[in-house]
Amino acid sequence: MKHFRRYLIVLSALYVSEAYALPQAVYDSVSLSAFGTLGGAWFSNEHANYQQGSQPVGPGLTHDIDLGMDSRLGAQLNVAVTPSTLITAQTVVERLADNQFMPRLTQANLRQEITDDLAVRIGRIQSPLFLASDYRLANFSNPWARTPGVLYNIYPITHLDSGEFTYRLDSDIGRFSLNAGYGWVSYPFPANFGTAGTPALELNDVIYANLKLDNGPWRFKLSWLHTRASLHFPDLDEDLGVIRLFDPVAADALGLDRRGIGLYTVGFSYDGKDWLVMSEWGMARSDQAIILNDSHGGYLTVGYHLDRWTPQITVGYQATTDRRIHATHPLIDQVVAHTHQGQRTDYRTLALGLNYAATDSVMIRGQVDLIEPMGNSLGPYLKTDSHYQFNDPGIDTLISLSVDFVY
Repeated sequence: MKHFRRYLIVLSALYVSEAYALPQAVYDSVSLSAFGTLGGAWFSNEHANYQQGSQPVGPGLTHDIDLGMDSRLGAQLNVAVTPSTLITAQTVVERLADNQFMPRLTQANLRQEITDDLAVRIGRIQSPLFLASDYRLANFSNPWARTPGVLYNIYPITHLDSGEFTYRLDSDIGRFSLNAGYGWVSYPFPANFGTAGTPALELNDVIYANLKLDNGPWRFKLSWLHTRASLHFPDLDEDLGVIRLFDPVAADALGLDRRGIGLYTVGFSYDGKDWLVMSEWGMARSDQAIILNDSHGGYLTVGYHLDRWTPQITVGYQATTDRRIHATHPLIDQVVAHTHQGQRTDYRTLALGLNYAATDSVMIRGQVDLIEPMGNSLGPYLKTDSHYQFNDPGIDTLISLSVDFVY
């Protein structure tokens, strides 16, 4: 299977490289675009790092003003080999889970239109779970300074190595699009806060499907994804080794080795002449109790277009469900309980944003987030020091200023 996976990515890359040697008639169908974000963020709590995606650091504890959390630069190459065959390659430079700014291949796929309503695609694609999945990295088309972490941080993975199909159907109520596929991905996991040896979260047997309905300014979307997840890093393996000495059954149940996890999302958006309304809700739930907590969260965004200005407000929440294993040994049961307690991410947010379309390709954004972790919860924070108040975290403020552009 590993050789087959490599073959898919290499095949897509070879198609892209061969495109430069195509005759002039085909070369005219080659397009190159670029996108990016330059941003800075300040966080009021100096005892915690605000977390975004799979990044290991953030504003607050590590940076007074973080210029790297939202900043990225990307380029995308599209090659129309024939009117029905499209090759896409995309590379993005941003801060990764090892705390380095490095390029990574986020797309490398071949798309074939079989009929006007049926298409297949193979290679590396953007993970299609959310409403903003297509623009998760190219943030220019999104209404926020960054995608709402209450939902998108539950599944921070942005791409898959996959084979999929898309079927479209026009109806009296709009255009339906059914997309489904099978894939896998190895994604860096920020378990060591940017130190050497960043582990990878391995997702195998990823099966997904989503159904969209588009009608003018309206879009509705239902999505489902199931995978077998594996994660190994020294601290986790060491803890499980100690637990196994006293309770092998509990240790095996807690281990994260090809554990089934399902993700479910539902959302809608309306972007009319005046009003913008967007809302999503989703949950991640394991097939059985494991060392990771189940999570769910959602948001509602309402904005109003005033010429080139768009003020907006977003409210959201995230919560965890402690569906843990109970060990037979009292001391080990306390360790397991403490592990799950440390994963609680229950919090609420209120964000006020203002966007200004400086040009048709440049968007300037300002956003203020008020964040309230619940008691005994880490909230959206990845790392804290000994002064962080778990019992009464209070309300923190995140101030962001960014410029999104496309070219």
